[in-house]
Amino acid sequence: MLSWCCGDSELCQVKVVSVLRHILLDWRVWHKAEEGVWSKLLSELERLLSHDKFGSINRDQFGRAGAIKLILLTTKVQCIKRMWSH
Repeated sequence: MLSWCCGDSELCQVKVVSVLRHILLDWRVWHKAEEGVWSKLLSELERLLSHDKFGSINRDQFGRAGAIKLILLTTKVQCIKRMWSH
């Protein structure tokens, strides 16, 4: 999923916080996506935070972007979407 910006997402370093905030973590971008896409996005975000080489740097960038709040908001929107669709 992140190959468009870093090739191998395991070796991806978040350098521009605004890209993280306004594209990867903007719920308006993802709220119409199918369920599998949302799961894939969360997996890729986890990989950004887990890798030894850039994980620490990426965690700092996620903090600067207020990513936890944005991820929780997007998750909430996805849950509400799922409730209304059933």
